[in-house]
Amino acid sequence: MEKSRERVNILSDLDERILSQLRQNGRQSFRQLAQKLGVSPASVMQHVRDMETRGAILGYGVDLNYLALGYDLMGLIHVTIRKGALLGVQREIAKIPEVVSVYDVTGDADSLVIVRVKHRSELSRIVKRILKMEHVERSNTSIVLNTIKENYRLQPLEDIVQ
Repeated sequence: MEKSRERVNILSDLDERILSQLRQNGRQSFRQLAQKLGVSPASVMQHVRDMETRGAILGYGVDLNYLALGYDLMGLIHVTIRKGALLGVQREIAKIPEVVSVYDVTGDADSLVIVRVKHRSELSRIVKRILKMEHVERSNTSIVLNTIKENYRLQPLEDIVQ
């Protein structure tokens, strides 16, 4: 079951400091974090567990270099969906393995789908699969030529300003 992505309660100063450290290196031990932050490992562990329980920390993962793995193409697919069917169609699209993200968006389309593929033929197959879905009216696909910046690690304002 997917954890909620809704807004969580306000984080404490220590929570923010822990998250800042985890964004830089999510593999740090509680002991390492505690040393850097000047608190006990038990305190760090309790704060991390609390943030996990509240849904502020959704999970842990690895940053992948898609190009090094052979995923040379990124496609941005804008999808227009008939009224009343948006969520169901988005859930079906999200099941496609090459789909990295599915977003509700404003503008001419209802949803933005981001895919990573190795070949144009795979992108074509995915677009056609989406267009065949019930309630999908149309799509408009763009191919990313160059990535100037891609950083999903949100930096707190105070980290950027310093």
